[in-house]
Amino acid sequence: MNNAKIRTALVLNNVHMWELAEMLGVSDSVLYKMLRYEIHPDVQDQVVKVIECAVAGEPYDNKFFKLYRATQDKRHKPHPRTPESYARFVARCLDEAERRRMEGGWDLSL
Repeated sequence: MNNAKIRTALVLNNVHMWELAEMLGVSDSVLYKMLRYEIHPDVQDQVVKVIECAVAGEPYDNKFFKLYRATQDKRHKPHPRTPESYARFVARCLDEAERRRMEGGWDLSL
């Protein structure tokens, strides 16, 4: 099972996943997606520490997790466009333009 340390700490401390997500400052769906794959052991230790501090009522610091999340964020990485995928994209655009022209969908007369 992936991220066994985190999952065990959640069960032992009777903390729900959505509560952990709130503690870490992410949505629950993001947390579920992150836990699908093994997280670095240091990050797991920090998350377990956050869980234990929250249960004990002590202040906790989730800056480490936010920094880790920023390095793992895939939204800001450019999509690698291959020549083949670009050729398929252009072909789809030309097909759509031809279809609309035949249907009379694009009337550009002023």
